[in-house]
Amino acid sequence: MRLRYTQRAARELDDISRYFLEHNPKAGEEFFAALELLLSHLTTMPALGRPTSVAAVRVLVVPRYPYRIFYLAERDAISILSVFHTARDPGTAPAG
Repeated sequence: MRLRYTQRAARELDDISRYFLEHNPKAGEEFFAALELLLSHLTTMPALGRPTSVAAVRVLVVPRYPYRIFYLAERDAISILSVFHTARDPGTAPAG
C-alpha cells in the first residue's frame, strides 16, 4: 500500500524538518528514522492506529516523540492527514 500526504501533512513535515535542522540535527535524524519505520509498518498494517472521533480517521503515536500521525486508510493508499505535535492546541488536530 502506498502513502499519500495531504498538503497539511507535507507542510508540517517541512516545519518539523526545519526545526530539527536548526535546533538539533541528530535528534531530527532519529525522529525521521522512527517515523519512517512507523510508516513502513502502517503500509502493511493499516489498522495499526486507534480510531478517532472522526469516521475512518485513525491516529498513531510516534514512539519516544510528542507527535501523532492522523491518517485515513483507503483501499489502495494511506493518506497522511497530519503530523501533529501534542503541545499544539488539540482543537486544531484533524480528529480527537
